Order: sequence, then C-alpha cells, then structure tokens
Amino acid sequence: MRERLGTPAGRGQWFLLLLPLALSAFTLRTVTANYFDLDDFPNLFQIVDDHPFAYLLTPYLGHALVARNAVFYLMFQLFATDAAAYFWSALLTHLLNVCLAFLVVRELTGNPRLAAFGATLWGTSPLHEGSLGWYSAYGHLLVATSLLIILLQAARARTRGQRVTHRQVVWWYGLALVAATSFGNGLAVAVALPFALLCLLPPGVRPAGTRLPLGSLLAVVPALYFGLMALYIHGLGRPPFLAVDPGFVLASWQAIPMFGVRLLSLGVIRLLLGPYFPAWMGPPLWYLAAALVIAGCVWAARRVGEIRRPLIACALLLFASYGSIAIARAAVYAPMPIEVLPTLSRYHYVGQLLLMFAICLTLRRAVEAISPAAQTAALGAWCVATLSLYACCAADVDHHDAARAEVERELAAIRAAIAAQPPGGVVRIDNPNSPLYPFWNHFPGRAALFVIFYPDNTVDGRRVYFVETDQFRLRHAPQGRRTATLFTPQ
Repeated sequence: MRERLGTPAGRGQWFLLLLPLALSAFTLRTVTANYFDLDDFPNLFQIVDDHPFAYLLTPYLGHALVARNAVFYLMFQLFATDAAAYFWSALLTHLLNVCLAFLVVRELTGNPRLAAFGATLWGTSPLHEGSLGWYSAYGHLLVATSLLIILLQAARARTRGQRVTHRQVVWWYGLALVAATSFGNGLAVAVALPFALLCLLPPGVRPAGTRLPLGSLLAVVPALYFGLMALYIHGLGRPPFLAVDPGFVLASWQAIPMFGVRLLSLGVIRLLLGPYFPAWMGPPLWYLAAALVIAGCVWAARRVGEIRRPLIACALLLFASYGSIAIARAAVYAPMPIEVLPTLSRYHYVGQLLLMFAICLTLRRAVEAISPAAQTAALGAWCVATLSLYACCAADVDHHDAARAEVERELAAIRAAIAAQPPGGVVRIDNPNSPLYPFWNHFPGRAALFVIFYPDNTVDGRRVYFVETDQFRLRHAPQGRRTATLFTPQ
C-alpha cells in the first residue's frame, strides 16, 4: 500500500530518511581528511595561471568538463588551497544525492522502508570513496545530482498523474546539459535520458505535444560536445589537454563488451556486500551476482507490469553509464590484470545508483507481502549488520598523504630559497619536475606549486624567478598569466 508523504502515516515515515543520511555520513566521513592528488594539481594550476574562460573550456582525456571546472573554479575562489573544504563539499553533495535517491525510490515504490534500504545500500557503498575522495572526479557527483532531480520530478509526475510542464522540461534540459559537461559518462546519460523518460512517463503525463521527451538532446548533446572541443582547439588555439585518440580506443573494440561486463559485475557485488570483499571473491562470483540480479529484474518485469517501464528506464541509463566508460577505457585497462579493476572505484558512482533503483523496484512486490512492523525490524537488523561489516572489514582510506608530504617538501624548499636572499633581492629557484603529476608540460614543476600557493611573484620583498631549462615550457609560458613572468632561462 502506497504511503503518501502528505498523509499522517506518510509524514510519520520522514524519520526513515535520517537512517541513510546518518550511515552514509558515518561510513564515508573520513574522505574529509583527504588531500589533493594527481589531476587536482594541474586544475589548481590552470585556475590561477590561465584565463577563467580558457580554464572552463579545458577538456581532459576526452571529457568535456565545463560544469565540473566551474565548480572547481568557484571552490578555489572561496577556499583557495584548503583541501578539507573541497572534500567536505564532496561529502555534502553525496548526502544530498542520498536524500534524492531516497525520495526517488519512495516515489516509485510507495514504500519508505524500502527507500531507506536502497538509499543506505547505495549511500554507504565503499566504491564511492573513489569519487568523493578525489576532487577531479567530482563530476560524477554532479552527473548523479542532475539525474536524480530529473528522475524525482518524473517519478512524481508518474505516480500522481500530473502532466509535465514546459517549465519543468526547460529545467530538465539544463540539468541534462550540466550532466553532459560534468564527466564523460554524463554525455551518455544525457543522450539516453529521452528514451528513459519515454519509458518512465505514461502518455498522459508527458509534456503536451511531445512524443519523445527531451528528444532534441540526441542532437544537441553531441553538437555541444564537439562544439566545445572545437572552441578550445581552434577558438583558443590550444592543443587538446591529454586528448584520447579514437583510433587507439577502437583498436581494442573486442575488449569493450567484457570490460563493460566486469565493471557491471563488480558494481553489483560491491553494492550488495559493501566492504566485505575478500581476496578469494574473484570474477566468477562477480558474474554470478550480476546474473542473479539481472534474472531477478527480468522475472519481476515479467510478473509486475507497473514496474516494467521504470526497470527498462533504469536499464537504459545503466547501459549508458557503464557502456560509455567501457568504450572509453577498455583499450587502457583491459590489457591489465583484472586485479586493477577494483581500484577504479570512481567509475561506479552513477552505475551503482541505477543498480540500486533496479534492485528496489524488483523487491517492491515481495516487500508488500511483509507487514510494516516486520519491514522495520528487518531494516534495523540489516543496518546493524552493515555497521558490523564496516567495523571489521572496511579498508583503509587513501588520504593522499604522500602528495601532501611532497607539497610540504616543495614549499619548504621554496621558503628556504626565499629566506636565503636579503629583502629587496632577487630569488632564483631551480625548477625540477614534480612527482605530483606525470605530465610535466601541463604542470611545470616547482613553479606550478609556487603559482598555486603564492598569490604574488614578490614574497617578503624578494622577487622570485624560476630557472627553466625546458624549451617547451619557455615557448608556451606566454599562454599563462603568471608563468610568463616567472620563468627565466638558465
């Protein structure tokens, strides 16, 4: 029986939302102690050394990242290099997504206890540390937020029989474009969204005069992507920032299906078992878990007509999210040992969300046969078991302490070089490559850290220069606003 939130019984279930929020915050709280790592550093460097418009347009490894870059830029303006603030924003965004996920399941199933179960199952997934604990992957959270808001409003229109307004369509369109410019899988999700909405929305609630909701996204999203790339390359005269060669990607096309299956299977088993992931739990068990979940969804869709279309919508979006990752990354990761796959946790944030929706829709009819009191007791027991698993099995979180120590060493060397010169003097500092980021032409060594952490080229009355021997850096320094005034040839 559906419990409306507006009824007295429904209002009494709002406290169940606190359960997934509390458990998600508890299990992922340690990410707030993380530090910047790898791709974070060239992002910070470009924010302070390049024109804001150029930074916003900067692609990376084939991703169009305007929305993600805008958030990164805003965070730097507000908090500079205070890493804790960045990761607090990631955790709070995740908690917002947990709340939205609860509401989506609550709307689709009419069962707040099942919504609490699903939101907790997804919100506490240990794989989320890869997206929350590395700020360069914050785009995954933005994709999920945009998608969740659209799905929540679409689910409400479906369950309440209210026609979607043109104002909502405009809002959804904007959110779809945010997702498309937040991370690579957001492009695929935005393209799949019209078909997912076609499945989710009955004809009577679709926007008036619309056959395929948001159908123009099928043309607008690719045009936007290639337009942004062209504007960066030709409009700004910049080479692509670590561009992906399509020929290299397609050369390993045979590996794409298996890599996608592995991603999906790992996402399923880590969603279901949380932190419990012993070494003996190899790929055969991943595939078995995925096969069981898929079989359950197919069985439920055949038996329960009203969940068939929402399940198909989830399947379309799931295929788009994991499929786009498999296409873009199979050539890189498929030749590597399969043990590498669990370390790529950032690829599962959106995929596991959609898997959770499918699982909850599948369980809907079974849960209805259980009394509310028994459901509450089962939910409580499951939460205790989940906390116990985290207490005994949770892996140590990589807070990127090595990167923090390296930054401190480099800044100490800069401070020592500055202090060694008298006030009013000129400081010349060698500019070695930095181990913080492997592509040194995009992160020019010690000078890049100086630009990030020092707002001016004169420190304590001493003018600072960096001695640069790399001719590529010397030629391209004029693109920057500060490196052009920092570098001096040997």
